[in-house]
Amino acid sequence: NKILSGLTSYILAVIKALFNYNMISIDLESNNSFIKGEKLMISIGNGISSGGGFYLNPNAKVDDGILDLSIFEKITRRRLLSALPMALVNKIEKVPEASLTRTEKIKIELKNPYYMHCDGEIISDNLRTAEITLIKGAIKVIKRKS
Repeated sequence: NKILSGLTSYILAVIKALFNYNMISIDLESNNSFIKGEKLMISIGNGISSGGGFYLNPNAKVDDGILDLSIFEKITRRRLLSALPMALVNKIEKVPEASLTRTEKIKIELKNPYYMHCDGEIISDNLRTAEITLIKGAIKVIKRKS
């Protein structure tokens, strides 16, 4: 929608998706732990926010070489509507259906193909498997001294 932009567009998209979402059946490995089952959403990040202001990985640091993983369990639509504001005010760790961890490497296998986006761009609409890692210090960034 050209009239709406930024965070408002994302919030409306999330509310619209509430009425036709399907759970994601996953097998996931990170930190030598295994997670299997139906999940609402998985967020893997190097930064704390995505989607223009949803704080899904509140402990992320862009320069530590560690991935932050947030996994969201099944949640009712009503409960999701009450939990959504927590993602907007960086309090997602208070949502009982969210589990947060930090890891160096993640392997995901999906029972059914699904889409994956990176920095807001869809990079696959048919993802079945993925292995995600970070290379610490791979990009040099110049910044002013504060």
